[in-house]
Amino acid sequence: MFNPVITSRTNKTDFIKNIRNVRVVLIYFLAFIVGHSVMAQQVVHIADGLEKIGFENIRTLKFSNEYYIALENTVFRWEPAAIVAALDYITEVVGENAEINLVFTENGIPQKVVSINSDSWGDLLKNPGSKNTNDWLVVTGNTGEAWTRLKNQAVTNPSFTKVDFVIFPQFAYENTRLAKLYEFQFNAAPTMNFSLWKGNKFTGQVIFPLHNELGYEGNFIRPGYITVSQDFRPFEKWWGTLALGNFSSNRYGIDLTFKHLFKNENWLLELNAGCTGTSHFYDNKWLHGPLNTITGLAAISWYNEKFDMVFRGGILQYIYKDKGLMASVTRYFGEVAVGFYAQVNEHNYNAGVNMTIPLPVRKRKSRNQFNVTIPEHLEFSYNAGTELFYGQYFRSNPMINQIKNIKFTLLTKKNVLNLIK
Repeated sequence: MFNPVITSRTNKTDFIKNIRNVRVVLIYFLAFIVGHSVMAQQVVHIADGLEKIGFENIRTLKFSNEYYIALENTVFRWEPAAIVAALDYITEVVGENAEINLVFTENGIPQKVVSINSDSWGDLLKNPGSKNTNDWLVVTGNTGEAWTRLKNQAVTNPSFTKVDFVIFPQFAYENTRLAKLYEFQFNAAPTMNFSLWKGNKFTGQVIFPLHNELGYEGNFIRPGYITVSQDFRPFEKWWGTLALGNFSSNRYGIDLTFKHLFKNENWLLELNAGCTGTSHFYDNKWLHGPLNTITGLAAISWYNEKFDMVFRGGILQYIYKDKGLMASVTRYFGEVAVGFYAQVNEHNYNAGVNMTIPLPVRKRKSRNQFNVTIPEHLEFSYNAGTELFYGQYFRSNPMINQIKNIKFTLLTKKNVLNLIK
């Protein structure tokens, strides 16, 4: 029988191979450590740069050649301008052929995802409006995958506990008397807003009368909106808000709102229910009634891309328990929205005009702990009828307007593309 002999030369060869294998492993390990360090520095650089621009609640994550970034706009008056500014900066940092996914939040709650390749964004800027290039930019309400990856990341520049003092101008008029063409009311309403946790908002408003011809209550310094609210997202493409406190239209109580974007994101469902009572302030006294009034709204909206128009219709139960139908059409001209509405209830019919316009300035300073400013947009309406009792509803938030509350992602995308042309 032949017994093989292991020679010293064989041992030496195996030892050299092992040394080489260890050296290769060490090289790969060092390369991984250096690469990971570079990636970490890059996402930190992105977060720092976005913070300098003024964005808040920033989260960053790099996954292969994909960048996931959450951010909240508090300095740009118009969201499409914020999207352009963020993409301009990020594409400079990440370099070529990087997939960028931006999750825009509001009060810490994800609202929409903006996705594009860094090279494609550069091409869009060079040749805006070119055939087929518009498809490179994706804006959607489907935030699930991106937000799942980002929600546990560390937050840079959190917005919580920052206090805003927003000075609202309030203007109202009526034409209900034959002896006088119009009667006016003009107020200044400083409003304090702050948030203590994700989705939370505290709002406190005091109304100072400057000129009043519209009733006894308008002569007094009085509370306006005094609310605490909680935003939440129960399901994908569903948004909810629960509010408690003193609302508009002399109501106080509880208000619950849901909004839902359908699979075709040109369609939006709105549901609202409230339980309120009367709320008045006379001679420095709060006079209020029991919480025994149920209000409700169910509405469907459709966005027409070709004409930038939103058609809305729905059924309501109003403040004084009258039921009715409503319809409106709103045309968007960038940051300006002009709309017409009509309503029919059990007692009368009415119609009017709504308009929302921007106020100075386009980009505001980054927020400090305490901030004094004016609202981003001003909304006003003209009521063609003289009915001041039936057909009335209320709002639970002074920041609501036709520009701020846009959920239609295709309208946002179109506005972004129009900005870079």
